Amino acid sequence: MTLLLSLGTLWLAGILTVATETFTHLISEKSWTAVLRGFLSESLIFSATAVAWGTSVWFILYFQGFAVPFRQVVLLMGFSHFPLLAYPLTIIPSIGYRLEQILRFTVYLLFTASVSWLAEVEIIHSAFACIGGWALHFLVVERRILSWSETTRL
Repeated sequence: MTLLLSLGTLWLAGILTVATETFTHLISEKSWTAVLRGFLSESLIFSATAVAWGTSVWFILYFQGFAVPFRQVVLLMGFSHFPLLAYPLTIIPSIGYRLEQILRFTVYLLFTASVSWLAEVEIIHSAFACIGGWALHFLVVERRILSWSETTRL
């Protein structure tokens, strides 16, 4: 039951994140099919990078000799995305971008602290284990958003 709740939190956070970004692109995009295609591809990218992040942390800990169950890492991954449930607030013009960055960093901090607690390692060790996957999870989204806005200006 806890695993389903965790995955549901991750799924809802992903849907809210992608739906909010799609809504903002809906204003500038002229084609509904392009918006739908963008929504589906963003959903796939969000899910794939979240799985890659959790898997990379599990592999790093496993190869360093920490017996951390993969199921527990998945639980932590899902629950650490809880702050992204506030992602629709990033539409607010004056604070949107800053709030988006704070939410993303909060996900990183929650996951890092949770992994540190689970593996019983120091927080700095956990931070280094989590930074690569976090960068993949959120910087891929940044690059894609920036490239999408550049193509819509043409």
